[in-house]
Amino acid sequence: MTPEGGEAVAKAPGGPRRTAVGLILAFVFYAAVAVVLTWPLAIHGGSHYFSPETPGDGVANIANTWYAGYAGEKGLSGQKPTIYAYPFGYDLTGVPVYPLSSGLENQVARLLGPQGAYSLMLLLSFPMAGAAMFALVFYLTRSFPASFAGGFLYAFSPWHTSRTFDQLSLTAVYTLPLFVLAMLVFYRRKDLVSAAGVALAAVIAFYTDLHFGLFCAAMAVIFAASAGLVRLRRRRPRTGRRVSRRRTALLVAAVILVVALAVMPFLKWPFGKRSRAVATQSRETVAEAGMFSADPWNYVIPPAHSLSWSWFTDEFVGKRLGARTSNEVTDYPGLVTYALAAVALVLLVRRVRRRADIESEVDSPWTADGRSSELLLYFCTLSAVSAFILSLPPTFHIGAAEIPAPSYLVLKLVPYFRYFCRWALVFVFVVCLLAGLGLAMLIRGRSCSRRASWSIALVLLALFCLDVTIIPPLRSHDVRQPPATLEALAGYPASEPVAIYPLAQGNEYATLHFRYFQQFHEHPMLNGVEPGTEDDLYRLALKDIYSPYTPSMLAGLGIKKVAVLDSYYRSREFGNNPTGVPFDPALMPRGYELVEETSDGYIYDVVAAPAAVYPLYDQNLSPPSILDDGRAWTAMLRPQAAIRLENRGPASSYAMDLVVADPDGQGELKVELDGKPLTAVRFGSGSWHLQLPPVELSHGRHNLSLQWSGPPVDVYGKQFRLEGTVPVYLLLGEPQLRVDD
Repeated sequence: MTPEGGEAVAKAPGGPRRTAVGLILAFVFYAAVAVVLTWPLAIHGGSHYFSPETPGDGVANIANTWYAGYAGEKGLSGQKPTIYAYPFGYDLTGVPVYPLSSGLENQVARLLGPQGAYSLMLLLSFPMAGAAMFALVFYLTRSFPASFAGGFLYAFSPWHTSRTFDQLSLTAVYTLPLFVLAMLVFYRRKDLVSAAGVALAAVIAFYTDLHFGLFCAAMAVIFAASAGLVRLRRRRPRTGRRVSRRRTALLVAAVILVVALAVMPFLKWPFGKRSRAVATQSRETVAEAGMFSADPWNYVIPPAHSLSWSWFTDEFVGKRLGARTSNEVTDYPGLVTYALAAVALVLLVRRVRRRADIESEVDSPWTADGRSSELLLYFCTLSAVSAFILSLPPTFHIGAAEIPAPSYLVLKLVPYFRYFCRWALVFVFVVCLLAGLGLAMLIRGRSCSRRASWSIALVLLALFCLDVTIIPPLRSHDVRQPPATLEALAGYPASEPVAIYPLAQGNEYATLHFRYFQQFHEHPMLNGVEPGTEDDLYRLALKDIYSPYTPSMLAGLGIKKVAVLDSYYRSREFGNNPTGVPFDPALMPRGYELVEETSDGYIYDVVAAPAAVYPLYDQNLSPPSILDDGRAWTAMLRPQAAIRLENRGPASSYAMDLVVADPDGQGELKVELDGKPLTAVRFGSGSWHLQLPPVELSHGRHNLSLQWSGPPVDVYGKQFRLEGTVPVYLLLGEPQLRVDD
């Protein structure tokens, strides 16, 4: 048989029944190891969460699943629910709902609840990944020990295990070996059934996560290029049944058409308005993509929390995370995996050089035939190298010059896929595949007995576990108990919208936790506004709970209650409060009325008169940040800046107050309203209370421009969520407006 012939591949040892039994036993073993690794998640799936780190995206995933059930139960509809991000709503049109990940999770949640569904799918991701790789390696090698080892290396690779900490849809890594297996079968058979298998595998990948679909599409292109390269290098008469090139081309075209039609509904996410909006933010997008790209060290440093290396890796990885979580920098497949992959490459190169015939060495044509070995060599090498390159930042610097990398083109065409570190999965997949091939060729080349083969495989897997397993493996813990304050909030009418402080950004840990705990109190909440939107400007204006004008603005938005979680104020871990300043109830202004104090916070009624005008930090102003005095300040980053005044009520005369702090020196501050001079005031260093003369504000938007003549002061930008050192001209805080009687 040749790679392009039509004969059946060599039969598996013991026949199809034994192969099926082996696959089932491997699945069961992988599942058992997953249960041990995540224990006691399997028996407490409805309340436990598996992660050695603070949960983030995972609890948001559970919150989304809860909302899907809640919306169905309450008869809610629409693409902009206001159960969170109240009263603005959160636009769900850009939130992917994949039928085979989040869609399936929503269905399972009907039986097990949101958290139970999440836990079950997480646990199943291990045996499914292992079984898919087992099937792929077995198809290529007909070796049970090698297939078992290859499946284990892939299922429990650090890339996959670390993704289970937070990102459920990305744990379905079984899609890659399933798709490659389908391609190999089609390459052998080139018939309608095998073509349908490729189409089905591709649709499964896209329906699980668009990233998997992208990776499979890229590997399909590389596979086709590799097959073409082999054909060019090895022109020889074919043996066996001749397959029409035209028929093959038609089958390939049919597969592409079917897959394209099947995934068309999902293209609104990578090519929709949100993706286009991201593309217009050129510098910000490149910076974000660079932050969430891989570094070469990601591939050679063991993961954080590893059994043998945590004394080194925890500190090393922690210092280099930045805004990332550890799973975004975990691309290390393990020393054993690398070693076996290297063996495979060496032996494949040798076979390609001598153009081994079908009769040589083993009974699997894929590891014996020279042409097949050459195809595997090209495909695996090109896939790994391409994935490695695409996982790196979109630009690099040579001196002062910024040079675009290949991933820059992807960023410009489809910014949706700007988290380039995820390409490392393809690299890990290929290395694990090569590891399985390497072990098969190694033990067969040495004519090892069955017992010796299994002994070698098990010893290598034990070394692999020592190298990469998280420490300790018992990392499942109970997260269902809400803070006492939110538990108490459930005792008040759910019709009363609430703002939970600290009012962190919509994608920060604190807000993701607040959304998770919403299932216990069911109050609509201000928290969860999408970052970077017009609505988020309101959240920024409301960040300072102590500001005298905040209660009025909250009341104007329909917020009836404020819940303060003191532990979240104190913790820097949640990213909302760089200084870790604790909450001080003595600083609360008029407009709040304390109704309950709990062991970890406070609940207030909002009793202030509703505001109509909202001062929103707009141009050349940093996001407000809580500084050492416990108050929110925004930094003026240019000599000219602007505050937007949104009048949501009728026209009226307003007086405005603003606290201004000059970090150093002195100068003149000129203020204009809608282009008309309003006042000019000279300041020295220190803090000043600026009172502006009454102005007439009609309904709608107005622009309050500020121009400062004094020098800037260079400050550490992190306290304002900015990178590096930034120039600060003035600090602004506590804006408030009142009707001028």
